[in-house]
Amino acid sequence: MLDHCIESERNSPPRVLHGFSSGIRRHLAIVDESRLRGDCLKLALAQQPRRWRVTDVTAARDLAGLMRHGEEFDVILLAGSTCAHIGLSDIAMLAAAAPQTPILVAAECDDPERAHAILRGGARAGLCRRAIV
Repeated sequence: MLDHCIESERNSPPRVLHGFSSGIRRHLAIVDESRLRGDCLKLALAQQPRRWRVTDVTAARDLAGLMRHGEEFDVILLAGSTCAHIGLSDIAMLAAAAPQTPILVAAECDDPERAHAILRGGARAGLCRRAIV
């Protein structure tokens, strides 16, 4: 899914699409307050044929700080147990810090209005169960 997201971003800056041979890994940021969920995501990614370099933090402000110090990411994954745990201000902060970087959201969501607000807030895709988007 993450590879598909990047490959479909034809209007992304060259740093996202150019130069990814089998020896170079894409850089993924995972923002999730749950260390267990973050570790599960990293374990799942390790099983994929294309390996990802993963940086995980527990708060969006920590990731924004890394980006202010020059760290670049190809994809940002904002995760939470439900879409109510996904802060719209966090999405706005990350979108402002890295406007060309796709932001994905992984959270259970059965509130279509909240799912739409997340997408309007700057997320490019939502990986939500039970969402009507």
